Amino acid sequence: MALLRDSQTNLVFVNLGTGATAVFHTMLEKGIIIRPDHIWGLPEFIRLTIGTRNENEQVIQALQEILPPLR
Repeated sequence: MALLRDSQTNLVFVNLGTGATAVFHTMLEKGIIIRPDHIWGLPEFIRLTIGTRNENEQVIQALQEILPPLR
């Protein structure tokens, strides 16, 4: 029997609703490293590490610039 343990992490998965690999490359050009999750069979998801407030705001700003607006 496997023991279940509490875990903690500093990352989140985000469903972009579009191909994450293209977003990964665009973010990399902006100097921001994210991880596309196509290797897990989730081609529309990215993995974001939680950073400082300033880092998180930079990620949000960059994503707002490159992703289509939510409707």
